[in-house]
Amino acid sequence: MIEEYITDIDADEGNLLIFDKTGYKLSINIPDNITRENVYDIWFNLPCGIPVTHREVDTYSSELSEIKIKATDKCLEVGSGLAEWIPYILEKIEFDERPTVIELSDYKKMKNMLQYAINLRIDPKITPELESLVRRCDVYLDPEKVNLINFPFIDAIQNNPELVGKFDVVVDIMGADLYQNMSSYGFYVSGIEKRLLAPDGILISQDPHKTFRNIGNN
Repeated sequence: MIEEYITDIDADEGNLLIFDKTGYKLSINIPDNITRENVYDIWFNLPCGIPVTHREVDTYSSELSEIKIKATDKCLEVGSGLAEWIPYILEKIEFDERPTVIELSDYKKMKNMLQYAINLRIDPKITPELESLVRRCDVYLDPEKVNLINFPFIDAIQNNPELVGKFDVVVDIMGADLYQNMSSYGFYVSGIEKRLLAPDGILISQDPHKTFRNIGNN
């Protein structure tokens, strides 16, 4: 089945826009200001309006770079989008148990839209980044590498009670805060995320006030 897409140009922002029939939108910034630090050079918007970005591992919270991930650690990322951390640690470590990702985005849709953008031959400066994001989609879609729970966060926890008390490392870099446009909701979600920690597990958040170590607790 051949996917049908609509393309447009946002002249004010200099973005190429690609839409699919279900409401997914891929935005690609055309000018010469594409950098690894700019997570909004290439990004998606879901039909519900939530943005999906490709945060690079060196732009995560500094606390994450300070902890030593071991092969025996059980790791979870909430709201990973197209971010680099899970693919990065899978390249570095052969885990005893595959990392878990809770993410509501449809990686197959995003991969197909990225591949479509590559085939448009927009700009040689952009192509390597698009190809990198396709490879990340492949990682998230590989059940031998990642335990992908493809639901909104609250639904994922309700449907998978075995996640409670399981994880040595839980990472949520602003994912929860994007689920609803309410700052209090982010704190509500971070409270639930703490319940997912194993004894001595750690929750890493972009907000240092939400980073938490479960010292000696069950």
